[in-house]
Amino acid sequence: MPATLRHPELDILRTIAILLMVLYHLLFDLSFFYHADIDIYHGAWKIMGTVAALLFLMLVGISFTVSWKRTISQKQSWRAAYPKYAARGFFLLSWGLLISFITAIATPDEYIRFGILHLIGTATLLLPFFARLRYWNFIIGLWMVGCGTLFTFIRGESPFLLPFGIMYRSFTTLDYYPLFPWMGVILLGMCMGYLLYEQYPAPVSKASSPLLSAISWPGKHALAIYLIHQPILIVLLYVIQPLVS
Repeated sequence: MPATLRHPELDILRTIAILLMVLYHLLFDLSFFYHADIDIYHGAWKIMGTVAALLFLMLVGISFTVSWKRTISQKQSWRAAYPKYAARGFFLLSWGLLISFITAIATPDEYIRFGILHLIGTATLLLPFFARLRYWNFIIGLWMVGCGTLFTFIRGESPFLLPFGIMYRSFTTLDYYPLFPWMGVILLGMCMGYLLYEQYPAPVSKASSPLLSAISWPGKHALAIYLIHQPILIVLLYVIQPLVS
């Protein structure tokens, strides 16, 4: 969304999700690389990571609704509007594939095959097809979440089923956000976007105070922060570890 057409409340919520994500990944790095006694797969830490993902993906759906409403009013047709989202989707998928390549070299047994960027990129390609369904996306989203829950009890034989949430028995990965159930979460956010922003006044150009502007800044640069925060955390821990051991 251009800087002059932003909803600060969405950026602030995205900042909260970023902070939760960075903290969760810090704990993951401490556990994975330094064998710290931190159980990130259960309890409060697991809940924190799940809340961060849910908030991020709900905001993907909400933000798409706001963006689509504005874009379709300018382009006047679905055909004219779609290339913008196709370009964005392939851009995100290219970053996801790069992350797959890097993690395949670094951790070949657990490399990322369909992580959160793969999901968001794919969703960005698909969401325009759901736009006309509007509030029906609530039902479709719940159905996808329900199917995704059931798919956790199913084991397939092909890696080509991984994007749909059906894992094979020996599958392990550092990051996994399949379309079922997580695309359903995005569709629920899309429905919420219609509910909250259908008649919403035009977005303002900046937050109402310097403090809110500062808080919303990370939310405006979520992709860049997502891409760089793990290398920064890993380097910082590498530098700090000898000092505290």
